[in-house]
Amino acid sequence: TEGVLFSADAFGTFGALNGSIFADPEKWNPYTYEEARRYYTNIVGKYGDQVVNVLKKAATIDIKMICPLHGPIYKGNLNFIINAYLAWATYTPEEDDAVMICYSSVYGGTKNCVDVLEKMLNEKGVTNLVTYDVSKTDSSYLIAEAFRVKTIILAATTYNAGVFVKMEDFLHDLANHKIRNRTIAFIENGSWAPAARNGMKEILKDLQNITYLDETLTLAATLKDNQMEALEALANKVASIAVPVIKKEDLINNEAMFKLSYGLYTCFSKDKDGKVDASINNSYFQISDKPNLMLLSVNENNLTAKNIEETKEFVISTLTEDVDYSLIKRFGFASGRDTDKIAGIEELLEKTSTSLPRLNKYSNSYIVCKVVQSMKIGNHIIFVGEIVESQVLNTKKSLTYDAYFKKVKPASLPAPEKKEEVKKVGWRCKICGYVYVGETLPEDYGCPLCKHPASDFEKVEL
Repeated sequence: TEGVLFSADAFGTFGALNGSIFADPEKWNPYTYEEARRYYTNIVGKYGDQVVNVLKKAATIDIKMICPLHGPIYKGNLNFIINAYLAWATYTPEEDDAVMICYSSVYGGTKNCVDVLEKMLNEKGVTNLVTYDVSKTDSSYLIAEAFRVKTIILAATTYNAGVFVKMEDFLHDLANHKIRNRTIAFIENGSWAPAARNGMKEILKDLQNITYLDETLTLAATLKDNQMEALEALANKVASIAVPVIKKEDLINNEAMFKLSYGLYTCFSKDKDGKVDASINNSYFQISDKPNLMLLSVNENNLTAKNIEETKEFVISTLTEDVDYSLIKRFGFASGRDTDKIAGIEELLEKTSTSLPRLNKYSNSYIVCKVVQSMKIGNHIIFVGEIVESQVLNTKKSLTYDAYFKKVKPASLPAPEKKEEVKKVGWRCKICGYVYVGETLPEDYGCPLCKHPASDFEKVEL
């Protein structure tokens, strides 16, 4: 009745709480996140399919707080940890450019080869690279990293006509966790009868959707000069996966704009009759300090544009990373023409010096502007507003576009399997998830929910 999920081992974390029982996305440090990953991957990592089924059920419930048996309590923005769980449960690499090298070395020959390979990869642009000695690193850390990276290089010595025992233990553990969707390369060492590569592949033979690279290397104790070309070929192949070459036709990628350090804002406006509306905006910045002017770009089809043109004023509240996704949906995925976006959330609003409100929660600042100039640019209207009131409310982190996708917006759940004969094609908005059904998306199509253009849609199989 209060939206509290008691999740047992799910969403648990290793490590001490350091004073706070709540997980604050703003103070969430990399170490804590890594320990959450290590906890999940090692304890329930092999049960990804079952976890996905549970997440699908949870998606239908209004969950406001997660209370696991281990680690901090989650409240507020839950999508940050839920999205991570969804990636882990579907065995989706967290970072496509990440490469892990795991090696076992008895006398140092294999380690030397790995050192040379590391340098080659780095020179080819592979910078998201980690290397572990399986004899010195606990398997739980290796398993967690295997869930993070996309490409795994395994370098092992031959031992008793098989795989060196520490590498063998790790690979059995990896196989038991049913890792999928990875690219794996092998380097073996054996001066008499090398058998490590076949032994490693045999242990992993039951894993699903694994790509094994043909580029490989067999050492006879140490790396020889005449083997540098083969090692270079392996490095080139790995680099082609971790650092893909951009083709001429792919030079313009609209997602590059999502990486800009601009954020998401709530824009309050009103019509000539005084009815207040709110929308989500991502194009807002300062263009002058004398006078103090702000620039706001709004799609001409949005009610916000019509309102501001009529009344010549608007209020911007800068959103923070702890914003509830339901607020984004309320303001951004519906139209004020048929929805009263303010009704029922009066406790989240505060008066300003004008008749327009601002947010008193999920926001770190606000700015009130009077429009002094406007112009039509493409399918947007640019409003230049002079600041008449502005205040900082707290020190919380502003919600950037990048953080919105990583921490706030729910990741898409895997679609249920369908029979081949009922396949359909559609186009999904990468911003809000709206799906247009049809083989072809009109070039001038705009998302009916978030108003983004056809260029922000991706083709999907329904």
